[in-house]
Amino acid sequence: MAETAHTEAQEDKTNPWASRVLYYDVLNILACVAVLMLHFNDEAHHFERSASWLGALVVECVFYWAVPIFFMLSGATLLRYRERYGTRTFLSKRFWRTAVPFVVWSLGALVWKVSTSQMPAPVGPRKVIGLVLNAHVLDVYWFFIPLFALYLAFPILSCLADGRRDRMLWYGVGVAFVCNSVLPCVLPIWGIQYNVEFMSPVFSLFTIYPILGYLLSKRQLTRPQRYAVYLAGLFALVLRYGYTVGMSWGTGKLDQPLWGYTYFPCVLLSIAVFVLAKQIRWQAVFRTPRSVRILSKLAGCSFGVYLEHMICLWYLMQATGLAETRLIWRVGLPLLTYVICVCLTLALKRIPVLRRAVP
Repeated sequence: MAETAHTEAQEDKTNPWASRVLYYDVLNILACVAVLMLHFNDEAHHFERSASWLGALVVECVFYWAVPIFFMLSGATLLRYRERYGTRTFLSKRFWRTAVPFVVWSLGALVWKVSTSQMPAPVGPRKVIGLVLNAHVLDVYWFFIPLFALYLAFPILSCLADGRRDRMLWYGVGVAFVCNSVLPCVLPIWGIQYNVEFMSPVFSLFTIYPILGYLLSKRQLTRPQRYAVYLAGLFALVLRYGYTVGMSWGTGKLDQPLWGYTYFPCVLLSIAVFVLAKQIRWQAVFRTPRSVRILSKLAGCSFGVYLEHMICLWYLMQATGLAETRLIWRVGLPLLTYVICVCLTLALKRIPVLRRAVP
């Protein structure tokens, strides 16, 4: 995940130290913090008629773009890998940088959860393999499974990411948005069953995000286009929140037809966040080589933070005894966890053997 911030291009050639695309790093860090905000906000998934739940739903809706942004950054930074190295090198890098840490941390978390009586000890190697491959040790590791599938698809998708075929990619994204994001979400609300056979077989599920990341990173939108994107993202945010509140309040249980990373409210919101971050002149914020290095170092810790944060969450819950309905739990503790996990990741990166677990 940390590599989503890397680039070989300069964002501002007038600044000799700006050897990274700054908005990639900013998005990487913000998405990492947003993930923590979501995972400390479990109250949003348990409806009750209270101001606390309404506040939790705000957090859920506002930060829902976190995971899609990571996928978009992967597309923006990796779909043109052929300009730097071959496919064998690409797959090898992905294996050592993501697959190995995923397995190591999954097995380590399994030992930890068994030793702390959070789960029974699995019987036999097949049970262990099943727990790891299905992300049942730490359920937040589900992110890695579609990520690995996308990496395996990148050698094919990268053949289209050469500039000459961008129109073809835009067409594919448009078809996938309608068939995979809009219709499966809207039709059931109208009482119409959606035939899943109509879903795009080329750009299915999460594939739309890395393609969008690649396309949006290359294209400079006009001001009217940007404003349209921002309005669409705001509309999607308000729609998801308002519909969820209205329907849930009426039925007395959580109503989630607009929830889902592949549904259009999340797609529109994620595009808006990506475009907004790209538009801001971060060079004016990070003016010195030192500030750029700090930003780069923080972005390089995101992968480690993701791997570690649920373990930190458990210990904070035990130590503080705070209820998940408390505002300090939903807002303060995620930021504290981020700081703790960044420090831990930086420490692990200094240890020769363990640094491979947080590349």
